[in-house]
Amino acid sequence: MKLKARHILVEHEYEAKDIQKKLIEGKSFEILAKDFSLCGSAAQGGDLGEFSKGMMVEAFEIL
Repeated sequence: MKLKARHILVEHEYEAKDIQKKLIEGKSFEILAKDFSLCGSAAQGGDLGEFSKGMMVEAFEIL
């Protein structure tokens, strides 16, 4: 089984909550990722691509 994921990596919880609020208001995930994510995936709108079990860090591990 393969999954596809996107994320926005931030340093502080308050940043995540602010971004979550912007998402609820209808802001684009991709633009928010490009503007705020600390991950290298920010340039691709937070897109981590496809992965399967054992390929990602534990937080993204497939159950």
